Amino acid sequence: MTDDHSYHNAKADRLGKKTDGQAFDHELESSREWEQTLDVLHHLFLQTWYYIAIAANTNGGMFTPILKNSINLKRTKQEIPTELQTVLKMRISTFGDLDKQIERKALTSGNKDIWHFRTKWKEFPEGTSIIAIQQRPLWNLLSSTPTFRKAFIIIDGQAEVQNQNQAMFLISKVLHNQEFAEKSFKSIGKKAAPPEAKPRPRTKTIYTGRPTGELVLLLKEAFGIHVRTLSVEEKVALGYYFERLKRTGEQDESHVEIWDKLKKHFKTEDLKKGEH
Repeated sequence: MTDDHSYHNAKADRLGKKTDGQAFDHELESSREWEQTLDVLHHLFLQTWYYIAIAANTNGGMFTPILKNSINLKRTKQEIPTELQTVLKMRISTFGDLDKQIERKALTSGNKDIWHFRTKWKEFPEGTSIIAIQQRPLWNLLSSTPTFRKAFIIIDGQAEVQNQNQAMFLISKVLHNQEFAEKSFKSIGKKAAPPEAKPRPRTKTIYTGRPTGELVLLLKEAFGIHVRTLSVEEKVALGYYFERLKRTGEQDESHVEIWDKLKKHFKTEDLKKGEH
């Protein structure tokens, strides 16, 4: 499992090499309804072809304790490709081991928006991706250690970078726009089923570039140096990323500045063209 989209075979470090930055905040305010938020994410993700399931360490209302002997996988897509169905057999030990690995890597190398399995690991097939989210800690008066509600959103390994960006924006909107989340929750019971998602691609296409959030941070830091390191694939990924920022109204002046610099550098108005 790597965090830099490159193959890494060292068994001692499944989370890969050191990279910098995280573009999205994946933490929910402690005052928000955690289970309700997961329900909204599940409902919205059912409308995408690349969603598999949400694995959570809780199973109830706001004051439900953290699960100790099992994980909650009730939020699962009905039709899942055969090769991905092993994920639904995930054990509590797998959830705990994965959580510890991510925590350890985040402390030493920084957190990441999305974690990729480049080789099979436990119940996760090769290519599967996960997005880790959590709620701000609940403090127990009998313990000095905070308790976190956590969940992993599991993504099909065939998801391309634009799909991953779409997932990030969706998660960010639900976690940080309470009005949108509550409106979405109220609409869940009013629809017989979500709109049918587009079919899963027939061929496997795994993005091999660096995460777009990391690229943006590098370009902000030293554009002239890092723009020369961009591959064609990464340039295309940034094109989709910046267009989505503009479409969703989430771009700021720094995004516009980098976007303009990239278009000038590559002498094109469309970064999504597969050429330098």
